Amino acid sequence: DIGAAIAALQRQAGTRRHLLFGICSGGDDGLAAAIEHPSIAAIVALDPVIYPSLRWRVSLYASKLRRNGIAGTFARLREIGPLQRHYAMLGNHGRKPPPLPAYVERLRSLAERGVAVTLVYTGSTVDRREFEEQQRKVLARHGLEERIGAEFLPDVDHLVTSLAAQQQVLERLPEWLHAVPDR
Repeated sequence: DIGAAIAALQRQAGTRRHLLFGICSGGDDGLAAAIEHPSIAAIVALDPVIYPSLRWRVSLYASKLRRNGIAGTFARLREIGPLQRHYAMLGNHGRKPPPLPAYVERLRSLAERGVAVTLVYTGSTVDRREFEEQQRKVLARHGLEERIGAEFLPDVDHLVTSLAAQQQVLERLPEWLHAVPDR
């Protein structure tokens, strides 16, 4: 679908370079598409995959318990059925991340090609300590912290639903656009 959209933009509007903005699996798809489409010059992935630690899992379930209470959490687990329970156990909003080495190689390949990649984590997905742990695990440990942008927006929710969250994202847009390399 991304390739078809890029081809249509190139054909109908004469575009040659593209910036993708994707939320959740849309960001994951954008990272994958950029490997195949050299016209993609930049990607902003909002709530990309997370490589869960024990702390992240405990935090995830503690927030569900706080929100729903013990009885409500167990009622919800009974209600959603085995398949959804399986997805809920995966984290990452129900999607299974690729193996960490494959994800790191994808980021490295994009950085070497000069694609401006920004990974944006929202406060509804991680807290600041978990964000920092992700950066150590995914970027710093693999020498990508200077080549891949990463930021944490604690007051923005996963779907950017509130007007305040939308305003924050719109305020960040010029900087994300400025990161697009000239070619």
